[in-house]
Amino acid sequence: MKELKKVIIIVSLIMIIACALMIYFGRSSSQNSYIETLLMLIMALILGLSIKTTKNKNIR
Repeated sequence: MKELKKVIIIVSLIMIIACALMIYFGRSSSQNSYIETLLMLIMALILGLSIKTTKNKNIR
């Protein structure tokens, strides 16, 4: 359970940083929309991986 909590905390921190970067790039210029989409994809991948790891740990 302790490892699971650490993973969740790390994932949430990464997502918060990604959101902050999205806001920063969004305000700097509208041409950086591809960076925002990249960050969204990264966040989705991280979320998917975290869900998979939690499901695997719950099964075991």
